[in-house]
Amino acid sequence: MVKLYVDSAVKDEIAEVVSLVSGVTTNPTLMRRANVDNYESWARDLCATFPALPISLEVIADDQDD
Repeated sequence: MVKLYVDSAVKDEIAEVVSLVSGVTTNPTLMRRANVDNYESWARDLCATFPALPISLEVIADDQDD
């Protein structure tokens, strides 16, 4: 069985292929290109928007403590 994951930070793009994929992956570069300025809020909204899909997010921080 082949599993496909959409690699995007644009919710409309994800919604277009949601019935064809097994999950979502994204990373800080894609989020920046999609003008995401609050990663945590965006990630929580993504999980709420697509609750049936596994979602893989790379995490970044601007300083060591974060």
